[in-house]
Amino acid sequence: MQIGNWIAWLYWNPPREAFTVPLLDRPVMWYGISFVTGFILGYFLIVPILASFLRQSKHLASIDILNWPLLVKHLHTNNSSPLVQRCLSALNPKAREHLQKADGNQASDPFLQEQLLNSFNQVLQGCGVKREDFEQTFKGAIATATHTSHFLSDRLCWFIVAGTLIGARLGAVFFYDWPYFKEHPLEIFQVWKGGLASHGGVLGVMLALYLYILYARQWMPSLSFLRLLDFVAIPSALAAFFIRLGNFMNQEILGTPSSLPWAVLFGQPADGSALVPRHPVQLYEGVTYLITFFFLYALWRKRGNEVGAGTYVGYLFIFIFSSRFILEFWKATQESILESGSLQMGQWLSIPFILLGILLVYKGQTACGNCATCPKRRNQAEQSSCKK
Repeated sequence: MQIGNWIAWLYWNPPREAFTVPLLDRPVMWYGISFVTGFILGYFLIVPILASFLRQSKHLASIDILNWPLLVKHLHTNNSSPLVQRCLSALNPKAREHLQKADGNQASDPFLQEQLLNSFNQVLQGCGVKREDFEQTFKGAIATATHTSHFLSDRLCWFIVAGTLIGARLGAVFFYDWPYFKEHPLEIFQVWKGGLASHGGVLGVMLALYLYILYARQWMPSLSFLRLLDFVAIPSALAAFFIRLGNFMNQEILGTPSSLPWAVLFGQPADGSALVPRHPVQLYEGVTYLITFFFLYALWRKRGNEVGAGTYVGYLFIFIFSSRFILEFWKATQESILESGSLQMGQWLSIPFILLGILLVYKGQTACGNCATCPKRRNQAEQSSCKK
């Protein structure tokens, strides 16, 4: 093909460096900016998702108490409130004695704090009482669900970032280029040189979320591992879209040669490939990830936590990895530990995730309404209890 014919296609050769940090003289790559943008937007998505779960939760934890002295003051001065009366009646005699003696300075009594939380949770688990009732009655003393969600989301993001980077890096090392890294082990830690695998990133995030569950169980005992995966699935699809944009900016993960009008001629491919028009497979994947995000977000806006646990992450696995499996046929062959075969490594690694996604959606659909934490079932149980 003559160079003169290339004008029919988009010539893509942006600088990989967006800017250089003054004084440190360190370049900031467009890929890094895309990566961080995806996580920042994901954070703002996970906050309302966790807040929605907390509003439906029947548990208050120590992090939900903003001001213990003010809380004690509410209990002393707001005796006319039905909710305060129910909380006081739920206290045992010893706890009432401590409360009567407590003032602003003595409100830090660990025994009293523990007993007050126990009484609040006992009342909260009764019929007709919601978290919002506590937030309004003890205004300023009990955090709103959104406030607590920010605290939990901050820590969740650190777990996810660590799991993504470590998992994606180790996935690239062991799935795609182990013969090289076996001879150069120190380069495993040189992440800035590139080399991240999405399948490894998914596994790393799943492990990080399991560790987060163990860490946060003291504050959210009703949050299951599958439900947490559901919450993270929604922003993950958006983050994946931005990561693929970063790959496009970086001129990596190239497509196969193409003569289609929308083919792209990459000026400086990261792998040193020939300068020929190619399928912009990074954008193909990015668009499918963006569509997946809009679908999951719309489903959450409509159904919230009423779907069975695992449904959202199941759909994520099905859509993301099915599209990944199909689009691999238009992706240039990547070196991997597989020496040959009709399928690429990315396709073999996608199959288990697709099957897992189908299983999770099936179980989520059949279990919906039977889970003890399902809002629909809990509301029905509360109504039945109130009638009795």
